[in-house]
This record gives sequence, structure tokens and C-alpha cells, in this order.
Amino acid sequence: MSLLPVVVPAIPEARAEIVPARLARKVAPLFSVAWPDSPFGTATWVSDFQAITLSEIARGAPLPTRSQVSALRDQAPHDGWALVDRIGVTGPAGALPNEIANATLNRFGPDTKAAVVLTGVNRLIEPLRAGLEDAIALLVDESGKPLSPGLKLAAWAGVLVEVFRSQPALLVAAIHARAIQRPLTVVLEAPLSHRLDPELLTRCEIGAPRGTVAPSRPRDLDIVDATLRRQSLLDLSSLAPVTREDTYETIAGRLLSQLLTAATLRDDSHLWISEREPGQWAYEALMSPMTIVDRFVRRALADAHIDDPILALGGPLPAVPDPHRLGRLPLLTRRTIVIAMLGVIRQLLASETAREGIRPGVPTWLELLRRLVETVLPDDDPVRAIAVCRIDLTRLQLQRVDVTNDVSASLDRLAASTEHCRRLFDAGRLDRGAAAEIVSASNVEVDTLRRVNAGRPGSGLPAPAELDRQVRDRWRHWLAMVEIEPDVLRDLAELPELLAYHLNNYASYLGTHDDEDDLREAVRLFESAVLPARERFVARLGIFDPVRNSAQMASAAASALARRALARGDRPEAARWAAKAHGWISRVLDHPSTRAMLEATTELSARFALRAADALVIAAETGVPGVEPGVAEAADLIATVRRWESAAMGDTGRYVRHDEVEALAARIDLLRGGPGAR
Repeated sequence: MSLLPVVVPAIPEARAEIVPARLARKVAPLFSVAWPDSPFGTATWVSDFQAITLSEIARGAPLPTRSQVSALRDQAPHDGWALVDRIGVTGPAGALPNEIANATLNRFGPDTKAAVVLTGVNRLIEPLRAGLEDAIALLVDESGKPLSPGLKLAAWAGVLVEVFRSQPALLVAAIHARAIQRPLTVVLEAPLSHRLDPELLTRCEIGAPRGTVAPSRPRDLDIVDATLRRQSLLDLSSLAPVTREDTYETIAGRLLSQLLTAATLRDDSHLWISEREPGQWAYEALMSPMTIVDRFVRRALADAHIDDPILALGGPLPAVPDPHRLGRLPLLTRRTIVIAMLGVIRQLLASETAREGIRPGVPTWLELLRRLVETVLPDDDPVRAIAVCRIDLTRLQLQRVDVTNDVSASLDRLAASTEHCRRLFDAGRLDRGAAAEIVSASNVEVDTLRRVNAGRPGSGLPAPAELDRQVRDRWRHWLAMVEIEPDVLRDLAELPELLAYHLNNYASYLGTHDDEDDLREAVRLFESAVLPARERFVARLGIFDPVRNSAQMASAAASALARRALARGDRPEAARWAAKAHGWISRVLDHPSTRAMLEATTELSARFALRAADALVIAAETGVPGVEPGVAEAADLIATVRRWESAAMGDTGRYVRHDEVEALAARIDLLRGGPGAR
């Protein structure tokens, strides 16, 4: 089940609402929305808005080609029609059940197909629109003051990303339809010359009376356009009306454009078509909502000429709503509010500097939100499962860097909530994209504990081998979630471009083991799939972070192979792996964005500096030619880690990786002939 699914409406009694509801019922299965009461059963299609015809919308099913009709004619009943292999076959009875008449459809315009689709989608999405408005209204801090513009935008956009992920085909069609309708529904105004008689204007001429705006001429995607204007997300009162409207239009268009590109190679989202049940085909979406929302929020604030320092410095967290009040609201509204609250905290955590500012208060806030979620959402609710798991892994992520924190209870919670998400996915209660995203994120956190925390004396954690068994099992499950078959993983030739991009976390997991087969497989995946896909992504978008993230993990795997070769006395083999690691890390160290990241002195820069310093040091230790300057650079990187330790922890011995820092410093001293050489 999707997190925020649209609702196929019942036929209302009000005459004016009947046609929109009928259109919603026709549009839904054509764009992957399952409807149990559909005359076609569970069958759905992933229709292309550009290719679908008005006739197909009228019947609520694709038209078979002439050759298909001929081939399947014998399978249709003599007194009607049949659906064979997802193809609607018309028999002697002619029209399909409840087909909408052309005369009804032709009342819509200016572009009939776009207007019909937009009307149907707005009706399907109406409960979610109402839920989003309720969610935004509840976003205040503990003192009752509204949240900053950037945080309200993050909550709004975070919900809309989940609406998109829940039904990508439907939203893509609606975005196309909106884009067609908007320029066609602009009202042209021109005064008549005083020499012309206005009574001689014909019905279709400019200046003729039009009356009120007809509902059959829609131009808005209501969940975006209406909520952006009504909910005071941005204070644009100082702008002239025309400028204010242009700003709203720019911001709405920017988000819709970002969502539309999720189905292209201009985004790091991986969308693919899968079969959820026999005959029920749907888009699945593996997305990075935090990245999409953060990019949108910063651009939208720039469009509105608003500076929001809270995004960089951190600030008041939203007040957690009263569970009794929230519990009385519709289920979709409760889900929406939970997703909006998570959108706010994820936006703050997206900034490393804001993360440090809010770090002390976040654990308590997360606990309050967890209690709220468990109170207002049912046990098997997909949003409850995802939200609780997200809360648990965020809490663990913030705790594990300090060795004075007991993280065993947090680990147990995360293990249980991740397992619950897996069970819901297996039961068909959680869609592939949402399940794959949360399981991947959970695996990263638990594996970090396995490598860094679990081996420390008195950690109270399960043995590293036990944690590894759990994570390895979950990674196997993740590969099934994203439908990577074992033979595809072996040769990688059939791996889709953006699925290769998303193999980063799995390859990183393999690259942190002592087992040489795992390390070699990690390097193979990075070298043959992950890094090429991410390099192409950087070439398309100019965003370097994905390459830096993968290159540091690839270099860590190659460095580990170099150490293993060195330990068995094979220096040529060690130098070969060390040279590979050095090449990857040097590539990212030379990039301007890396220098800026290191100067910020955050937990992110400390982690990167440790991996980079290790690659530089092993290259020098194995005698890779031309790496002598890297020893001094490694020393500078260790100084970066120590600056962050001191700023964040005070007592540097509290940093969970402090022993790694000191060990690397000793190796650097040894190479330079310093104290470590004695």
C-alpha cells in the first residue's frame, strides 16, 4: 500500500459533482490507481499522457489495436466484452460498462483531454488536499508561533513528494495536463475602439461576455496550487499583486518540474514499472525525498527573495500535536500530518550546521513524535511503520557518535521497526519504493554500529558478526524489493542507469568487511556500476556530492584490500589496490566543493577526512609513486577531524572513532619520521 494514496470516489448525489467523480473512476486505473470496484477488477495500466486518447479515457481502459481485436475476438463473450491479457476487447454489445459519452467530454476545455484528466485527478486527490491544509495549519513551534518559511515549505513539499511517490503515473499525467491548460486559460483583455459597437461581438470573440469561470475549464492541480496560496507558506504581502502571483506560479512550477524530472535521467530517482498483482501494473519509485525537498526549498526561497537563517543555524522544532485532537481527524489527514512533521526535522538535519544546532533537543522531540504516531495510526498502517522506523534510525544516528551514549536500546528499537516494515512489504501493505528507501537507510545505520561501536569493550551491543548477519539478510531482501535478480548483479549489463546509482549503499556495505571476496565485489560494483552512473549524473546536473560519497567508500574498500595484501607480504598487489584508492580519493579532494565541505568542520567532514587520510596513508606506505605530498595532506585531514571532535564533544575521547584518529596520526608520524617512528 502507498503512504498517501488517492481515493476513488463514490458517485455523489449532487448533480454538479457526478461527472468529476465519473472521470476520476475512469482516470484512476489508466494511471496505475487500483480500484477494487472497477469493472476491470484489479487491472491497471501505466498510461502515457501523450499517447492516451480521449476515447480511452471515456471507456476507462486502453483501446486494443485492430490486430489485437482480431486475435482476441474469440475470447470475448457473445453478449458483451472481456478483458484478456489486460487488453479490453469489445464484443457485439459495443461500448464498455458506464462509458462516458463524447458529448459530456466535449464540454471540457480548452484542451479537452488535459481538462478531463486534470478534473479527474483533482477529484481523486481531494482528500489529500484537505489533509495537507490541515497539516500546514498545525505547524507551529512550542510557543505557538508559525515555523520559519523554509520549514513550512519543507513540510509542504515533503508531503507532495510522498503523494507523487504513491502514484507517480497519475501525478505525471496531471502535471502534463496542468502545463497544457494554464496558457490556454489565460483571459485575454482588449478594449474596443469607440467606433465599434459591442453589441456586434460574436460569442467567440475577445471581449464577449464569458460569465463565471467554468469548472469544465480547470487550470490548477489543486493540491499544489490551492494549498500554496491558502496556507501562508510564504509572506508575500509586500509584493504587488501581479508579482505575488508570478512568484507563486514560479514556486509551484519549480516543485512540479522537479517531480516530473524524477521519471527522467535528470534526477537521481529510480522509477520502474512493476506488477503488484496479476494484471495490476504500476510505477514504483525509489526516491531520496530529503534531497529533493532540500533542493526545492532553497531554490524556492531564492525565488521569493526570502532569507531563512533557521535552515543553516537550526531553530525551534515544531510542537507535536495533541494526540486526542489529531486522532479525531480522517486517517489520510493523520498520515499527512505525520509526514509533514518528519519533513521539518529532515530538512533541519539536511544541513550539517543546523544539525549541530538542534542536536541536544532532537531525541526528546523524536520520542514525543513516536508516541503520537503510535497513538493516532493503526498497527499495520504503512505511514506508522515508515515514520517509526525513520524516527528510530534518526535517533540512533545522532546518538552513536558519542561513546558515552548507551545505544543498545535504540538499536533494538530500530531492528524491530525495520523488521515491521519488511513484514508489511511482504504482506503487500507497503510499496516497493518506500520500503526500499527505509530499509537501505536502516542498513547503513546498523552497519555503522557493527563496524565502529559494537567491537568496543562494554558497548552492550550484539557481536559484530551477529549484526553483520542481520544486515546481510536485509540487504538480500532489499535487492528483491528493487527487483535486482542475481544474474543481473553478476554481469551488470542489464542494470538500469539509476538503479546502478542506488547500489552505492549496498556496495559500501560489502566494502567494509574483512572478507576479501566481499571487498573485491565492492570494488567491482563501484568501478563497473556505481561510480560510472554517478559520474554521468554529475555531468548532467553538475552536483558533485554523489561522486564524493561513492569515491570515499570505494577508496575504503580498495585500501582494505591493500592492507590485506601488505599483511601477507604481497607489496606489488598492495600497491595496485592502494593506487586505485589514491586515484579515487585524489579526484574528490581536488574538487572545490570538497574543500568547502572540509572547511565547514562538521560530522560529515570528519567522516570524510578519516577515509581520505587512510587512502593517502596506505598509498604512501605501499610505495605508490608520486604520493609523497599526500602525507602532509593526510595530516591536515586529521587536524580537521580533531577540530570537529573538540567543537562537538569537548572531551575528544568521547568521539566513537577517536581511536581511529589516533592510529592514523601515528601512521602519519611514522611516515614523516616523527614520534611514531620511535
